[in-house]
Amino acid sequence: MKPAWTSALSKKSAEQWLIFIAEGMPEEVKKILGGLQLPINDELERLHPVSSTNAGVYARLVTSRYSVPAASDRYLYVGSASKYGSGLQGRVSQHIRKGQERLVRDLRSRDLLAPGRFVTLMTMKMDSAEEEHVFEVRRTVTLAEAILTIWLGATPVPWSPSPRGCVHGIGRLSSTEHGHLTIPWK
Repeated sequence: MKPAWTSALSKKSAEQWLIFIAEGMPEEVKKILGGLQLPINDELERLHPVSSTNAGVYARLVTSRYSVPAASDRYLYVGSASKYGSGLQGRVSQHIRKGQERLVRDLRSRDLLAPGRFVTLMTMKMDSAEEEHVFEVRRTVTLAEAILTIWLGATPVPWSPSPRGCVHGIGRLSSTEHGHLTIPWK
């Protein structure tokens, strides 16, 4: 872990970080995370769409561009937004308008239909443009994104553990890279 993150995370206990993150999660997301099995695509699609200018974490659900997709043709990407004034809606607009080159390439190479569905996993109010407040929100949102990415199994290929296996074996994460399109969803 980088020294800046070690310093930032040490300012609060793990419980305090989790309280901040859990406060911003809708109840249906908490139910999914508390489930005994990995959620199915239909459960994720029923989550509330992104409709907030608050900071937060979102999931992008994409499927095959073919009319009868196989279960392996569904993908999940977890991302975050913390720009003051535009938040989650602004981040989704970026995806739709110009898209990140790497994600666009991943979508095309897998014959997936863009832009997909964007759902809210967590929100956090950004009440002020004051630098320290913005940094605090960004730290919390980035940590929430990492936790949700791991918990939902939305880690990059070729690292593909069994669903939720990483929750109990976090040491296996050292070779992952953030921000790729993710493992297929059932």
